[in-house]
Amino acid sequence: MLIAIICVLCIGCLTYPTTSDGFQYLVKGSGNNKGIEITRYKGTSKAVEIPEFINNLPVISIHAFAFLNKGLESVTIPSTVTSIGENAFAYNKLTSINIPSSVTVIDNKAFKGNKLSVPNVKIPDHLESRWDAIFDDFPQLIVMNKLTVPIVHIYLRPTGENKWEEIWSDQVLPDNGFITDELYRIRYDVRAEDSNRNTYTFLNMDFSGAGGSLGFMISVDPGKKDK
Repeated sequence: MLIAIICVLCIGCLTYPTTSDGFQYLVKGSGNNKGIEITRYKGTSKAVEIPEFINNLPVISIHAFAFLNKGLESVTIPSTVTSIGENAFAYNKLTSINIPSSVTVIDNKAFKGNKLSVPNVKIPDHLESRWDAIFDDFPQLIVMNKLTVPIVHIYLRPTGENKWEEIWSDQVLPDNGFITDELYRIRYDVRAEDSNRNTYTFLNMDFSGAGGSLGFMISVDPGKKDK
């Protein structure tokens, strides 16, 4: 019993080193696979540049809650990082983010509660299914333009109804996207029109999503053009 109590107390007393600019960290792995995980940010800067290396080891991961509610206005993530933990950058004031292609894992709600919008978020193609991690678990539709020309109109209607409602009538440039306000039904039809007047219709889209989230992304690409 005494040994167990001592172990618990020791765990509670663990401390991690901190760099001069406020990055608390630990070393993960061994041998040639050693890397740095940022566990907490103790600095005061609102424009944070996460270092590529600390003590000659690459920064490979951002721990859950590491930058939670720090008032950050901008953050630069280096190309050495491969994973970003849950709520790692949540509840800040970020208006844009560039996620490097080195990142292979983004846990849920990693950027929850910021001021991000689709055109100002750069995310690698292999992580497009993780838009919900960027924009919370939200009841919204994201229309991504994978064409070579702009999308100029987006229409929406509840499945089973006849009348289309235009929800966007401005340009959505290639490799950018449009995000709707909250959706209040589960199934919708979606139609996009490009600048050449081609249309792309998606019928009976189920927005229920995994785990009850209504977040849903539609990718408009040449193969989806209406016949």
